[in-house]
Amino acid sequence: MFYYQSRYGGRVFFDDLGWPWPKHPCTDNGSQTLKSPPVVRGPIVIKDRSGKTLDIYDLDDLQDAADQYIFTFQNHRTRARLDLALTKKAMKKGGLSIEDFWDTPSFLLRKDDEKPNAFRVEFISCRQRKVVRIRMRRSR
Repeated sequence: MFYYQSRYGGRVFFDDLGWPWPKHPCTDNGSQTLKSPPVVRGPIVIKDRSGKTLDIYDLDDLQDAADQYIFTFQNHRTRARLDLALTKKAMKKGGLSIEDFWDTPSFLLRKDDEKPNAFRVEFISCRQRKVVRIRMRRSR
């Protein structure tokens, strides 16, 4: 199960990521009015199906540097910052725009087991209506 909250306050639980975005039955009530959940204070810990804690990040800053963009992400839970680079060529090849990143409320970042200094970044692109999965490398 995956939790998503838009910057406009809407919230939903999905059973799986990707089209057609199957909502978890506990939130898929059709036209019924839902009671607001209690306010949660403090950091929220999100885990995958195996119980491993997922590192959820916000986009904090973006720099345009010659042939690449430098994205500064901040961890929801720890507030740690991480600078990752993505080439403009890779963005164009993936059909991505800067707005895709700014319009995303949160990002899932995982260390890439195959490449040192690389991360797998996943996020929901509203414009493309899909989960985008890309590899980004640590900025030097």
